[in-house]
Order: sequence, then structure tokens, then C-alpha cells
Amino acid sequence: MKKKLIAAYSTKEKAESFLSNLERLKETDSIEGAQYDVLKAEYTKMREDALFKANSLKASLKKELDSKAGELDIVKVKLSYLEARFKVGQITKEAYTKQEKGPRKKAAELEKQYSDLKKLANSHCLADIGIITDDKKTGFKLPWGKKEVTELPEITDVPKVDETIQPDITTETTEEAVELEASPAAISITNLLIMPDRVTQGSSVGIIATATNENQYAITRNIELVINAEVKDSSE
Repeated sequence: MKKKLIAAYSTKEKAESFLSNLERLKETDSIEGAQYDVLKAEYTKMREDALFKANSLKASLKKELDSKAGELDIVKVKLSYLEARFKVGQITKEAYTKQEKGPRKKAAELEKQYSDLKKLANSHCLADIGIITDDKKTGFKLPWGKKEVTELPEITDVPKVDETIQPDITTETTEEAVELEASPAAISITNLLIMPDRVTQGSSVGIIATATNENQYAITRNIELVINAEVKDSSE
């Protein structure tokens, strides 16, 4: 059941990230109105379905939690009576030590199971159940990935090539402070986006932009990512 709950939370958090990115695209007029409406409805349903599944799983977990609590109470009562019989002298210390070993082990197992089930039943997200992910907010990688720019393919003999620049920056960087420098006569830089627009301090965001060869022949240029007047990365 834990795997199913993790899957539900993962889907929920992905949907929330998609919705956040979608709003970002709308704010920058990078998506058509019809596309926005369709995708928003799709991702909202995706999130609500995942929430419904997660809540159903947690309801089942709470029933199992009550069952484990009952089992644990029975074992503890058995141990308490066994201890009382030893204290009044009905059984020897050797017999007590031997007889209480099994119930005490069972009690420890039930307490561990109860603790794990309680953690799951009271959870609301992946972080609540100790799932550490690549992205501190979404639990999955950004749509355009997180490869180093050095891994991008070189421009070959093609009349027109679109390249995506995708280095990571910290959330301290603002969109106004970002520039993508290239020779204007050779390459045009358009569609600058910094996503997602909501992240926790210390986590990463992705930068995506389109570099277009405006010439009718193959060229090679070094494109720089400049943040607050400092070159942070580059790609040929």
C-alpha cells in the first residue's frame, strides 16, 4: 500500500508542477488560450484523481492502524499478566524470561508496524513519508531535463537549427537579471523562460531559450548565459 500511496502523491505533485508551469506560460503569453484551457482542465483532473486515490488509501491505512493497535494492546496485556505472575512467585525468573521473549518480540514488531502505518496515514505529500527527490518541490525533473550544456549536439550542415540552453540557477536569480548573449547577425535568442515559478530556497530552476540560426549555412557560435552581469555558462 505504501508504493500505491507514493505513486498517488507523485502524480499529485507532478500535476501541481504542471499547473504552476502552465500559469507561467500564460503570464508570458507563451501559450494559446485554447491550449491553456484544455491543459488546465487535464492537469486539474489529474491532481484531483490523485488526491482521491491518496485519501482512499489513507482511509484503508487508518483501519489497518486500528487493527494493529488492538493487536498491540492484547500482547501488552499478556506481557503485564506474565510479569505479575512472576512478581507473586507463580513462575520462576527463568520461566518468566523464557515465556516473555516471544510476546516482547511481537510487541516490538507491532509497534514498528503501527509507527510506519501512522506516518503514512497522516501524510500529505512525498516529503511526509521520507521520499527525497531530484527536485525539492516537484519530485521529478523539469520537462527539458537537467543535462549539462556541454552535452548538447553540435550544429551540423543544416540550414536552420533550434538549440535549447538549459543550465540551472538558484532561486535568487530573477528573470530581469538574465541575459542570453550571442552575435545578433548570426543567431537570434527567443522564448526565454525560467521555470518553475515556485520553488523553495536553495532548490533549482531551469532556464530554457531558443537559439535560431538565421543564416542559410551552418555556423558555430558560443552562446553565453549571463546572470547579474556574470557569465554562468555557455554552449557552442
